[in-house]
Amino acid sequence: MNGVLNGSKGPGVNAYTSIATGVGIAITLTSYFNLRSSYGRQGVELLRYESTHALMDSVASVSATVGILVSSITGSVALEILFTLILTVFIIHSVQGILQDSFRIITGETLDYKASLLIMNNIQDLVSRSGGEVKSVEARRLSSFYVVNIDVYLDPETTLREAHRLRRKIVKRVAGLSDTFYHVDVRFYPQPAYEMESRGRTLSYAGGRARRKR
Repeated sequence: MNGVLNGSKGPGVNAYTSIATGVGIAITLTSYFNLRSSYGRQGVELLRYESTHALMDSVASVSATVGILVSSITGSVALEILFTLILTVFIIHSVQGILQDSFRIITGETLDYKASLLIMNNIQDLVSRSGGEVKSVEARRLSSFYVVNIDVYLDPETTLREAHRLRRKIVKRVAGLSDTFYHVDVRFYPQPAYEMESRGRTLSYAGGRARRKR
């Protein structure tokens, strides 16, 4: 629009600006292929939707690059306005997606049950081998990635080193499931303990292991 504002008959756009939009093409295409790859491995429908969104962003970047180059070469104000209107449509679409995501976050609709179940099934063995139990898993979608919260019951006698080692294993396992699992938060809780009288002896139970209470 520089040509209109300045009343210039020459090119109103700097061709070097296309370098920035070219980088945008590379970034959005990389996101698209990563999301499609994750969708192929997991079959989560949300990933297919997000890959389509990334593809549209790539098309928008290509349109911007072409518009900059064409306007710079031809100096046509009409073409510059045309490409500006096309990009405006893509911007409106992106803003709409952001507003929808914000609404889902507020209403709690971002919880993905299928992704949560996938994660739970893949970490059960790690937690069980450590004598623990998975309390809950919540995978919430934020835009094109997930924030994962995992709560685990552990024996109260578990050392900090053991708990830290288990946490690293869980984070590594979850991150390996999909590139979209961006942040993984693991919280530990002591296993619910209870006491019972058995033949005059008090036994303390935690995690299915009975210990004589002193």
